[in-house]
Amino acid sequence: MPAGVRQAKAADLVTLFLAVPALALGLWKIRTGSDIARVLTIGTLAYLAYSYAIYAFSVVINPMTPVHIAILGLAIWAALLMVASLRDEPLARSQASSRAARCWRPSATSTCRRTRCMRSTWLSHSR
Repeated sequence: MPAGVRQAKAADLVTLFLAVPALALGLWKIRTGSDIARVLTIGTLAYLAYSYAIYAFSVVINPMTPVHIAILGLAIWAALLMVASLRDEPLARSQASSRAARCWRPSATSTCRRTRCMRSTWLSHSR
């Protein structure tokens, strides 16, 4: 087995058994207002963005590439929104959450449009 394949499998195991539970725990503890949980969540999202950036841009395009790009985009947006919520902490929580929701809707729509465009481009080149 080539070294690159072993490295990718090890990264997948770290993501599955460490990053995903850490993200779930951080998101669950954020509901109680824990600052440590916010830091844990932002760090985990940064790890996911880094890992899936490597998968999205350095690995040969395969059937999982759209999934890798989707996870990359979601991790980046979630981390940005988490950091923005840290800056808005003195504001009322309702203001911060409504601002994040207004920011999320247009960006999610444009991301879906770009994804459809890229998917059709990939499919046209694979024929």
